[in-house]
Amino acid sequence: MTLPISKLPTLLVSSTLLLGLAVEACKAVAENRASYSSASAVEEALLADMQYLRTSRPTAVNLFVATDQMAATVSAAAAAAGATSSSVVEACVECAEKMLTDDVTTNKAMGAH
Repeated sequence: MTLPISKLPTLLVSSTLLLGLAVEACKAVAENRASYSSASAVEEALLADMQYLRTSRPTAVNLFVATDQMAATVSAAAAAAGATSSSVVEACVECAEKMLTDDVTTNKAMGAH
């Protein structure tokens, strides 16, 4: 399941960094995948986006942890045998979706106490 950009404003996510990561992942999906010539080309683009995102809040430790996790996921997907631009983007989106799900679960648990 991919998250359509139009749905992002309605998500119940309190963490700015995770919403930013979701936006970046969805942006990558929404862009024309055919414009990427290979898995390494989409990896390069996604890693550049994540690096740019890191500059938005240079003291946000959680942002660095999250982008490091996403970067590792993207790089592993690009290095996998038979990797395609689509498979790399999908791995990035799945990682972002898991982060969002985990964040919502954590925040709901904190709110219950």
